[in-house]
Amino acid sequence: MPEDFTRNMNRYIEEGAIVFSGLDYFMIWIYLMTKRYDRLALHYCDLSGAQHSRAELINLLQMRTRKLGLLNGSLTQKVKPEV
Repeated sequence: MPEDFTRNMNRYIEEGAIVFSGLDYFMIWIYLMTKRYDRLALHYCDLSGAQHSRAELINLLQMRTRKLGLLNGSLTQKVKPEV
C-alpha cells in the first residue's frame, strides 16, 4: 500500500483526498461515528502543503461527511437552509 500511495500522490492532491496520520481505520470510524471532527483534525495531513486552522479542518470534515440524498435520480448533498 505505501507504494500505491506514493505512486498516486499527485492524483490524491488533485482530487483533494483526505488523509490521516497515526490513526487506523477503526479509530477513524469511531471518530466519524461519534462526530469527533476535532480529533480527526489533529491527525489530518494536507498533501498539498497548505496550512489550515483547526476550525477550517473541522468544517471541511463536516462538509465531506454530510448525508447524501436522492433528488430526481441523482445524488445531492442535503444542505441545511441558512437562518
